[in-house]
Amino acid sequence: MPQRGGERMKPNVILPAVLAACVIGAAPGWAAAQASPPVNATPAPAWTRGATCYEVFVRSFKDSNGDGIGDLNGLIRKLDYINDGNPASKTDLGASCIWLMPVAESPSYHGYDVTNYYRV
Repeated sequence: MPQRGGERMKPNVILPAVLAACVIGAAPGWAAAQASPPVNATPAPAWTRGATCYEVFVRSFKDSNGDGIGDLNGLIRKLDYINDGNPASKTDLGASCIWLMPVAESPSYHGYDVTNYYRV
């Protein structure tokens, strides 16, 4: 080890000691959080087991009024494409549910920065 003024420098033990104290202090809380199940957990509905959800970006899915932007009426017109109600059908996607991306008024293409939550 390097020497200073004839003395040996002691190894730096402060940082490892502080880190060890943090880990030991956090362990009981972490273990308790991992061990306890959620209180009053609601089981998932039966239809969700094995369900296939189809996420729709409405603004690009189907335009119904010719303005070049997809809309809810366009989506409604194409519902049979997503699921026509016939389990034996080979002409639809067979989705069990639809997950809509934002459809509220927004200045951006993706719609996540909503400017008016009441206007669709």
